[in-house]
Amino acid sequence: MGEWLPCFMYIDSGADFTLIPYKFGLMLGLKIEEKMHEVYGVGGGIPVILKSTSVRINDVILDVRIGWSLREDVPFILGRLDVFNKFHIEFRENEDAVVFQRVQN
Repeated sequence: MGEWLPCFMYIDSGADFTLIPYKFGLMLGLKIEEKMHEVYGVGGGIPVILKSTSVRINDVILDVRIGWSLREDVPFILGRLDVFNKFHIEFRENEDAVVFQRVQN
């Protein structure tokens, strides 16, 4: 596996899946080969291509299905699919921190 590309994401329990902007997907080496889908959220419709990629949270590496936006004006969003069932996520507002603790099966 190559170098990891760091990014800061909004953790969104209302988002079905993780979303990344167009140029970041290009940096990951993604190619437009699959069918485009339209997904809807607070900002309206967004054209995306559904992909799978590896994501590292702390020292845990996961295969995560993502929506690669064909637009650049979308935020990085960490959604529920393939992520939330693997961690207990704790928001520590007073410490300005979010803690991801791996779920032990």
